[in-house]
Amino acid sequence: MKSVSNIALEYTTTSNEQNQRELLLLLVSYFLTLYDMEKENFADELGISSEFVEDAQIKFDYMKKIELTLQNMRETVQSEKDKDSEALTALYFNRILNTDGKKAKELAQIETAKHLTRLDRSKKIRKRWKAFSGCCDVCRAMDGVTVALDEPFMYQGQVVELSSGERYINNYAAMDTPNAHPNDKCSIEFIIE
Repeated sequence: MKSVSNIALEYTTTSNEQNQRELLLLLVSYFLTLYDMEKENFADELGISSEFVEDAQIKFDYMKKIELTLQNMRETVQSEKDKDSEALTALYFNRILNTDGKKAKELAQIETAKHLTRLDRSKKIRKRWKAFSGCCDVCRAMDGVTVALDEPFMYQGQVVELSSGERYINNYAAMDTPNAHPNDKCSIEFIIE
């Protein structure tokens, strides 16, 4: 059985379009499986069923995003023909694996927490950004930020004051999970009231 990294390498180097599509589907299903496993684990931890349909659109949107991310990785590796494609694929794919694998799990947790609030209207759940030690200035500034489940931690265009006195402007999409940059190791904490 091939490792997910070997599948990523084959995906970036094959010229056969049918193989490309099949390998892309395998990679996307890997990330969706991470989502489903985390949804199951977190629902079990909360003592609720993981069977709910509200997350179908979230999964579809995530699937499209990860598919685009993987296609961009392939194009980047293919455009660098003079470089070692195996090393380049490993570098890009590990970053995608760390960043998007974490995001899949956190999205599953958020959707499961939302499901709990639909089951029990008396429960109010908020999410909190938890920075890890040794994090960047942006993550340090976001540490402890607590918002409603439906709100992003940071909006597109939002300005964050850093401890250095500098200002960070989020030029990217709104951040529903604590992922300020690739390979972000910050985590999400849920506050149940």
